[in-house]
Amino acid sequence: MKTRKLTTEEKANFPAINHVDLAMQSDDGKWYYAETHFDDDGEPNPQLVNDGDGEHVPLAKFALGLIITTAGAEFAMRETGQKPAEFLRRHVSGDWGDMNAEDSASNDRSVESGSSIYSAYTLSDGTKIWIITALDRSNTTILLPSEY
Repeated sequence: MKTRKLTTEEKANFPAINHVDLAMQSDDGKWYYAETHFDDDGEPNPQLVNDGDGEHVPLAKFALGLIITTAGAEFAMRETGQKPAEFLRRHVSGDWGDMNAEDSASNDRSVESGSSIYSAYTLSDGTKIWIITALDRSNTTILLPSEY
């Protein structure tokens, strides 16, 4: 696996873990956050960072800001046993979910230009949720379409 130092922007997009200093490319070709551990001989041994669910944390393309979940979205996810982190992980890594090609391309441009970013996902019971990151990156909201 390839490893490299995080850029200043990549580090700022993931402030929750201050000791994360590397990006590591996995076998699937995607980049994930990694941290340096040392083996018994003192040799550096990079390890992928896992979230609370044991999933690798993909390199964030932008900052999420404050995470807000509406009551309807929280209830819907609780009913399916799914967690916000599952969808936030996809959103912040550029997986826009159920967006059409035009909207996906618009999101890709928004990451660079600082415009709002929208994703749409389907829960395991068929319920749709949206995730919207504000243009100033101060907050990201998870909501049901009916709550927009």
